[in-house]
Amino acid sequence: MCELLYNHVLHVKLWLCRSIPHSSTHETPNMLMFGREVSMPIDFIVEKSEDSDDSDSSIPSYAIRLRNRLQLALAHAQKTLEESARIQKKYYDRAKQPFDFKVWMTSLKITLMLQTHHNRSQLNNRSI
Repeated sequence: MCELLYNHVLHVKLWLCRSIPHSSTHETPNMLMFGREVSMPIDFIVEKSEDSDDSDSSIPSYAIRLRNRLQLALAHAQKTLEESARIQKKYYDRAKQPFDFKVWMTSLKITLMLQTHHNRSQLNNRSI
């Protein structure tokens, strides 16, 4: 009983994840993968599907329409990804702290000198 419920809940949650637009691409994974949004059973009852064109329902015309939809979705996703990357870079650059290499090298030299001095004093203490 619990396993059956788990399988149903997992199926519904995965369907939800695939039908929600991504924040970077502004497209759903279904649109990017299949070139169309998923249809729920109620969609078949209420409205006519865009793929059920009565004018030309041959397989080659469907393939051409599908390819065109996929190309449009890809172009839109690439455009929004570029915009999203630009925005994320702006926020990253704003939070980035400047790095002073001279200060780092000075502190490294002091640390190495102290370790060398400490090691020498330990060696001198052992020899006594």
